[in-house]
Amino acid sequence: MPWEAILGGATGGVAVAIVLAVLFVKSVTDKIVESAQKRFESALKRAEELHKATLAMAATIDTDLRGRRFAVYAELWKKTGVLPQWPRNRELMYPDLRELTDELRKWYFESGGIYPSTTAREVYGEVPKTLTSVLEKQQDGKVTDPDYEALRSKCSALRTELTDDLLSRREAPAL
Repeated sequence: MPWEAILGGATGGVAVAIVLAVLFVKSVTDKIVESAQKRFESALKRAEELHKATLAMAATIDTDLRGRRFAVYAELWKKTGVLPQWPRNRELMYPDLRELTDELRKWYFESGGIYPSTTAREVYGEVPKTLTSVLEKQQDGKVTDPDYEALRSKCSALRTELTDDLLSRREAPAL
């Protein structure tokens, strides 16, 4: 903006006073902007440091949880191994299923029940539910094919969820 327009015809000391006032306001404004910029940069740096610390803590928790899950999930994996798809366990008896029910309850309340994700917990719940349903109908003898398949599929779904929680079936990163 040309000085003539700012001064609007003022002369002498008035013109100098106006110029000094404008320079003073500009200087104060620059200092306010600079101070605000420093505060913003400082806040941004603190936010970045907090974010990095949060990510590091989350990674530590995730790694720790995955390690704890591995131990208890391996135990559960073995328990569901009485119902494999191949080869089918043709010697499985209904009393074995009652024993599996007891083992699952013990696993859930004594070692592993606090570790499954929400999805894995829901899928886990289908196994004892199906076991209970099967055992209400039949108590003795060899497990029938329909009962075996109903339970086997629930155990298989559970093992799939366990591997998802552990991230153990994902592809290795390309190098």
